[in-house]
Amino acid sequence: MKYRVLFRVDSGKHIGLGHLIRCLSIAKALDPSRFEVTFACRKHVESNYSFFFTNTPFSLIELSSSSINASIGSLAYNSWLGVSELEDFEETFLRLENFEQKFDFIVIDHYALGLKWEQKAINFTKKLIAIDDLGNRKHVAHCVIDPNFGSFEDKFKGSVEDY
Repeated sequence: MKYRVLFRVDSGKHIGLGHLIRCLSIAKALDPSRFEVTFACRKHVESNYSFFFTNTPFSLIELSSSSINASIGSLAYNSWLGVSELEDFEETFLRLENFEQKFDFIVIDHYALGLKWEQKAINFTKKLIAIDDLGNRKHVAHCVIDPNFGSFEDKFKGSVEDY
């Protein structure tokens, strides 16, 4: 039996490639004989990330394109999706095969996806993991990873619910 892993991450002119590259690096470290990896990515204007998935064992689910067309840093993080968190969640899970079957892990690496998305997603996974280097929003994820070197433990104090 393979563990099922879903990465929800985007890239684009207004976001950059860092989140996608980070998630691809994590996915490539997983043994393909033990993990079935799926990426769900929104097709933003002027983003071409599909070549990153060439010659990989990963599935790619492309979510509908958004109307965002802005340069990096010109938009607030929460507008980077081009849709609401709940619309993004609904489209993500409607596009996935075996929707009824839970994922073993869902990894979210997106500044615009937060508590509302996590509250829905936690019902479809055994473990929800949020990658967050900002520490400026609440989480219900089982695990929050801050990839920044030198971050402080109290950065997320009060933002992660206890189980």
